[in-house]
Amino acid sequence: MQNSLQQLYETTLDHPEQYQDFYQQLLNTQVFCLGERDENQQLHFQLMQTDDGEQAIPFFLNLAMLQQDVGLDAEFVMINAEKLFTITKGATLVMNPLSEHPKEFLAEEVEAILEFAKQKNL
Repeated sequence: MQNSLQQLYETTLDHPEQYQDFYQQLLNTQVFCLGERDENQQLHFQLMQTDDGEQAIPFFLNLAMLQQDVGLDAEFVMINAEKLFTITKGATLVMNPLSEHPKEFLAEEVEAILEFAKQKNL
């Protein structure tokens, strides 16, 4: 699923009208975040700095990409993308940050994606 999702994302670069399909599939996907859970099962994400100097939470569509970009011993957690977007509201997230085509999700965009998803589920 993640490879086809990555392909769909790359298609959106030339066909922005497909972003809606990409967002729907992304929200139903397990993604990989740098970080760990503490003894109370609280998530602690590693942050990265964007090109603009802002703090962002990186996430990856597949484990292979995370390990290739960060290393085989990187600590990570798997989480549903919709849950990630929900619990990190207000934060900037970056999908596949070291790839050829990273995708930055600003807080306003995340809010709009979640609102759209909520309306689709009504």
